[in-house]
Amino acid sequence: MRVLAVDTTAHLSGMAVVDATEGVIAESLLARGATHSKHLMKGMLTLLEGAGLEMMDLSGLVSVRGPGSFTGLRIGISTLKGIAVATGLPLVGVSSLDALAVMYAGLSSRLLPMIDARKQQVFACPYTADAGGWLIPESAPVSIRPEALLASMDAPYLCVGSGAVLYKEMITHVWGPDAVIPSPVMNRLSMEEVGRMGIRQLQQGDKGDPAALLPAYVRKSDAELNRDLAAAALP
Repeated sequence: MRVLAVDTTAHLSGMAVVDATEGVIAESLLARGATHSKHLMKGMLTLLEGAGLEMMDLSGLVSVRGPGSFTGLRIGISTLKGIAVATGLPLVGVSSLDALAVMYAGLSSRLLPMIDARKQQVFACPYTADAGGWLIPESAPVSIRPEALLASMDAPYLCVGSGAVLYKEMITHVWGPDAVIPSPVMNRLSMEEVGRMGIRQLQQGDKGDPAALLPAYVRKSDAELNRDLAAAALP
């Protein structure tokens, strides 16, 4: 099974052709500002062409569904939905927080993926490994100020992701220097892992209905918050 995995939630948009047996066949990055649907589409076609493949050589499509950049999520998911409808390829979604946790599952039994949510907040969800090594989320994802997040935790976790890099000083002050994976490169999503997570979903029977894939925004957009404030101000 071979899929095209795409992440448009972060500063660098990643995409990769991932094979269940061979791993990454081809991979590329798009800088912020290049996530407009036409640039994204061109990037995917260029990636496939470089690998000697066409869209119909794939078994499915995998989109990171968030949380992350609101604009990036809308563009990425809508673009992939359009491709799925046009080609009939199944489309599945992968949580960015789940993917970060899986990337570092072998380093700690307590993981805290943190993604920069701007507004001095992070998207986060704590995970604990069960007896079989499977990561279990302890709560639903939240958008929260990092100091409030740390205050709510009862013990140190290994913190990973862009939010962990951004608030490294705060985290290490509370939990010590070993609580953060320090490298920004290491805290970027592995497109191979995203692809493999999508492959597992398809192999386990997910039909990949594009209409069923919804972005995980976690918090309201600025436009929604402004509407709420305006409505609250009405007599």
